[in-house]
Amino acid sequence: MERIEFEQLGLHKVSEVMNDKPPVLMASERLTDAVKLAIDNTFLCIEDEEGNFKGILTRSALLKYLNRYLRGQMHTAGSRLLK
Repeated sequence: MERIEFEQLGLHKVSEVMNDKPPVLMASERLTDAVKLAIDNTFLCIEDEEGNFKGILTRSALLKYLNRYLRGQMHTAGSRLLK
């Protein structure tokens, strides 16, 4: 295991460790496309149709949305069964 030499960090640039090809998804794409990309990526860059950066979709935000959605579906299904 390599030892981190904090005093040497000032000699390095962000460009040495950054990902210059992050995962990109168009804002108009389906949520299922986001889920597929989020399996292997913790965040997705979102662009509009002109290629302008619109924001970041994190895996955490996506999972929270899916959790609320699925809980709503279960609640709706349960209500239908009680009728």
